[in-house]
Amino acid sequence: PTMVADVQKKVMELASAKKLPAGVDKAGLDAAKTSLEAATAAWAEAGDAFKAGDMMAAVTKAQQVKTMVDDLMTKLGLTPAAAAPVAEAAAMPTAEPTKK
Repeated sequence: PTMVADVQKKVMELASAKKLPAGVDKAGLDAAKTSLEAATAAWAEAGDAFKAGDMMAAVTKAQQVKTMVDDLMTKLGLTPAAAAPVAEAAAMPTAEPTKK
């Protein structure tokens, strides 16, 4: 979530800039917006899988999101995080225990 917020902040900053920095053009900014939307949707899917108790799907989807966001951060000149801190991982919604 923190990395997605960082990318979102940078995209908004670039979108409101009068002149884009070197290495970023309008097409690249539009592609970043599209990728950010896809990453946000995939993160929601990971959360849904987690809530449904499908841990494998949740982890797989979360790893895909991390790859997408890392790529976006690199393209936007941001430094990707090495690994999510435990506190960030704990922010993921918890699943309700199943009753038998």
